[in-house]
Amino acid sequence: MQEIEADLLPVISQNWGQGKKDEKSYYISPLPKRCKKWIKYQTELFKKHNPINACDIEGKITPYNTRCYFNQTGVTGFGGMPLLISFIEKMGIEDDLEDVFDHAGYIYSTTDIILSAITGITAGVDRLYHLNVIRNDPALTKALGLDQLPEETNLRRQLTKSSSREVEKMHKVISKNLCRANQTDKVVEIGLDIDSTVATVYGKQEGAEVGYNPTKRGRPSYSIKASFIANNGDCVSLRLDGGKSHSKTRFKEFFENNLSLLPSNYKVVFLRLDKGFFGEDTFKYLEEKGKRYVAAAKNTKPLRKIASSIPDDKWEEIEKNSLYLTEIEYAYGSWEKKRRMIIKKSILPNPDYDEKEKDIFGNPVEPAFKVEYSFYVTNISDKDLDKLSCYRFYNNRATVENRIKEQKLGFNLDKLPVHNKEGNEVYILLAALTYNILNWFKRFLFPREFKSKCIKWVRMYLLNLPALIQRKKKQYFIKFSKFHPSKELVEHIFRELARGKPYYTV
Repeated sequence: MQEIEADLLPVISQNWGQGKKDEKSYYISPLPKRCKKWIKYQTELFKKHNPINACDIEGKITPYNTRCYFNQTGVTGFGGMPLLISFIEKMGIEDDLEDVFDHAGYIYSTTDIILSAITGITAGVDRLYHLNVIRNDPALTKALGLDQLPEETNLRRQLTKSSSREVEKMHKVISKNLCRANQTDKVVEIGLDIDSTVATVYGKQEGAEVGYNPTKRGRPSYSIKASFIANNGDCVSLRLDGGKSHSKTRFKEFFENNLSLLPSNYKVVFLRLDKGFFGEDTFKYLEEKGKRYVAAAKNTKPLRKIASSIPDDKWEEIEKNSLYLTEIEYAYGSWEKKRRMIIKKSILPNPDYDEKEKDIFGNPVEPAFKVEYSFYVTNISDKDLDKLSCYRFYNNRATVENRIKEQKLGFNLDKLPVHNKEGNEVYILLAALTYNILNWFKRFLFPREFKSKCIKWVRMYLLNLPALIQRKKKQYFIKFSKFHPSKELVEHIFRELARGKPYYTV
């Protein structure tokens, strides 16, 4: 084992701590030179079987009899990825990608560059420059029809010189494939779940600002506005704004852009909004458009004061001694009219309560329970949706939080790779397209019991599994382990792919 210097104290001075250059200490290896347990086992085997050319000399017995070779050209760690790439081909997505960038490559086309990025993101490459690690994987190269995947600099170069033109083209690609994956035999009423998230940056990205950042306070960031189809989870649109940008800023533009991207057979009838979109302008615009909405309201001191003054007999008990609901008509000072407001009261155990801590009068310093209020504004009447149904209806919007988290943790939504704002916006739309592709892949090809699986599960049990790629004549064979954990799932996907293009019915 090589000598590893022990650096246990900081540099304090030249006479104390690691500042003393002439005195060095080294770690002693915790690994013994000989493994006594292994030697004993090997000795017993020798005495029992007396193999030819075996050795029972203690100094020469070693546990490291394994040999490593790097000469297998057909072994892959992504044996299931050709299934996904075949699905992309059958959907016709690759034909839509060619015009995204103004690129005339000698070796790689625009489609090759973008599909390689989609493949890498789906396989779990967490940073753009890590795409180079999988460039020579036989499953990916053969499925994409390439000798070698493009270097990540090919995509980075295109992102760096992107403008609003490329952003618009990516929106069109997403819209076109949303229409393909959401065909129905009749007009369907749907809803949109709209939320925003923060992407922290660590360089000097254009347009990044120091604004609201709950996890990395004081760091510059972008605000990403996201919208999803309420039930099936498809991402309709993403927009990149500066960190200081408020969620409700340019809401009208964002919403109308969403309407233009949706299939013509979908009619938006309701929206569920996060509290960042709360405001008179937002509500007034939606009411003029005839759209129903439920939005979380800001938990302000005047609202808490009103809620605390409501008599007990006005609260409807939903869960015994813990959850209560009521509703009022309320208008902020600047509002033109009152709107229906649902109020939720939660009685929760106080973590700071200690029955042993009491004041001079013998009363507990902290109460045993604390009261929390939540507020929701809606233009849906009580006849159409009572307060309990309205509360549950909004709570179903919580799935949008999981979808954004899935995009961030599973598809690197917040790992923005370049310095210009438009390039980063193209990248997040690429991440959204990749997320949608996997969503459609599960919807059309998975059995019902597997349709809700997250990307982590799909990678572990389907995509990122070792296999051997062999070619006989003009046909490729993917050979999995005899102990493949999802044999039935793979066979089911093969059967569904053989049926041709999928058709989705609501």
